[in-house]
Amino acid sequence: MLNNHSIDNTKLEINSLKFAYNTNYSDCACAMLRELILMTDDGKKSPTDMLKTFKSYLKSDNENTTSWYKLLKHFTRDEMDQNDLLDSLLDFCKGDGKKFGPLIQYFIQFLYEVDVIEEGPLTDWYDAVMEFNTKGEDSDYTANDVKLAKQCEKFIDWLRNAEEEEESDDESSEEED
Repeated sequence: MLNNHSIDNTKLEINSLKFAYNTNYSDCACAMLRELILMTDDGKKSPTDMLKTFKSYLKSDNENTTSWYKLLKHFTRDEMDQNDLLDSLLDFCKGDGKKFGPLIQYFIQFLYEVDVIEEGPLTDWYDAVMEFNTKGEDSDYTANDVKLAKQCEKFIDWLRNAEEEEESDDESSEEED
């Protein structure tokens, strides 16, 4: 992943693997995201340094460096894929990537900033995870999922408030016309 191949060549390689393993686009995006996160940790970095590294891998201003968000975006084609990516990140952060759990809110925020994850699917996913509190055992999620997703609460609230402010600004503009 760090060989800085062109985006087109990397898409071709990943598509070849997708067909060879008879998998779907969502699975490819989820695997790429897990690998990007794992590459941030060399065992010596602080959480802040890991986040900086993740962000630099995700979107680089350097033309000679692969911007992995373009690949994630290519393989995350619709809202269902975005939901799968968020679920995969949640599972990763409570399983093999437990040490990344406290950073989940930042990973999600960075994915949102580069338009890999859109606002609607993100807030829908968050609401679905939080439904565990009302559905209990009938939920697709667990108490551990809620605990991890709860870290995103301030970011989700900010998204919702920003949307409401934007709507009220639009209404104010229409009234002035």
